[in-house]
Amino acid sequence: LSCRVEGRQSVKRGTMNEPIADLLSKHSDAVDEMKEILKDEFPRSKVVGAEPHRDTWILRFLIGNKFKVEAAADKFKQMVTLREKHNLDSIRADFENGKKYFEIPGFNQHHQHCLGAFHLQNGDAKDGSPINIQQVAKWDYQKYREIPHEQEDTFLMHHLEYQMWLLDDLAQKTGILKGMVRVIDLDQVTWAQGSYMQQQSAANKKQTERLGTCLKECYPELVSRIRIANAPSFVAGLWQMAKLLIPARTQEKIQILSISATPDGLKELISEEVLPECYGGSFKGDWMFKPRQVSQGG
Repeated sequence: LSCRVEGRQSVKRGTMNEPIADLLSKHSDAVDEMKEILKDEFPRSKVVGAEPHRDTWILRFLIGNKFKVEAAADKFKQMVTLREKHNLDSIRADFENGKKYFEIPGFNQHHQHCLGAFHLQNGDAKDGSPINIQQVAKWDYQKYREIPHEQEDTFLMHHLEYQMWLLDDLAQKTGILKGMVRVIDLDQVTWAQGSYMQQQSAANKKQTERLGTCLKECYPELVSRIRIANAPSFVAGLWQMAKLLIPARTQEKIQILSISATPDGLKELISEEVLPECYGGSFKGDWMFKPRQVSQGG
């Protein structure tokens, strides 16, 4: 990226938001090879090892690993091991049986320090994808980092499982492989806050050591599009630090919007009646996080 942010910067998009049947047909050789490699792994998890979700998870791992079958299969195995060790199938069952997102262990501690709206309560993106808005300048990084490691790990496992549950449900309903639309709002963010991103990168590495695998890599392609909104002029330098936290495959989904380009850029994905007024939309109500129940068919 250049040091100036002018309007919108387009980037390469992945293979998300396509019909699942088409993806399975197009990449049948890779999918079949994955199934052969993983045939002894599938019985270890009812969620990811059997239909209706097995093939969509295989696709997510293939896409997230650029269709390198051995790498994708290795990550899949690590994910299954994590699911067994921490009983993630049971966490999924709790959500299916009615557990609310705000009942996740550690919810209050995390969300009082990280202001955001997971699954925007007043609507979804134009294509039906869940919307997540993060107001980064209002985050208290220091307080966040004081959360005990065990509590942080437990919360994040519940948090990621909840997100994938929503997307698995959406895949069943629509037949489309979707990810979340994430808006990262940099309004009033300061350069000094960038140092916390570097510290968080080190914290992420320690978490990987604790768990034996990178937690977020066990949930590939959760996000299909990212918009960096209200990007200040120094965003290029900040972006160089932020990239330390973001996998290369995710970087390809990012589009940076200057302050003047933010309203139109967000309206490409989010209808005006859903987009909050502070982002150029017409919605004036309460848009902050309030989880909504999805169907329990999956």
